[in-house]
Amino acid sequence: MESGLYNQKGFHHRPLPAQIEFRPAQLDDREAIAKLLSASFHRHLGTDSWLYWLLYLSIQSDLKQRLQRRKSGYDCWIAIADGAIAGVIELELKQDWPRQTAYPYCSNLAVAEAWRRQGLASQLLRQAEQTAQSRGSSQVYLHVLESNYRARSLYTKQGYSLQKRDRTWQAWMTGGSWRLFLSKPL
Repeated sequence: MESGLYNQKGFHHRPLPAQIEFRPAQLDDREAIAKLLSASFHRHLGTDSWLYWLLYLSIQSDLKQRLQRRKSGYDCWIAIADGAIAGVIELELKQDWPRQTAYPYCSNLAVAEAWRRQGLASQLLRQAEQTAQSRGSSQVYLHVLESNYRARSLYTKQGYSLQKRDRTWQAWMTGGSWRLFLSKPL
């Protein structure tokens, strides 16, 4: 029997190697990142669904644009374990109305199924927080769905607190989950 961990659903979790490489994502990484994000956020559709693949192509296209532009304040960090992309997080400067100044915003935190529940998401989050802090930010922000209990637990353990609850028009139309806007002082 292969060594490792199994979660409640029976998925095999590989033990994290002693050395995880964290590096900025490159344009050549976009397909693997898009697959990871699609599997993490849209797996309920099933990989045989045309909608899943449409979302995958959309994610890949958006990611390509972000990686090519490399706007000031944008970073995409990946974690490499055993030669494969095991996790990803994006950090960007956002400016929403009525805010007058841009703020650091984390998004698309995802870890491959085989590497989950071993602290890799926390490490990726710390990488983004350190990047924001190195740029002079004293606070970092993110959204999480109210129904995503595991992510909410992670963010609470990492020191994030609720700023506001909001609902997108898509969620309102479909009866979907509220979004929670969280922040953490750095």
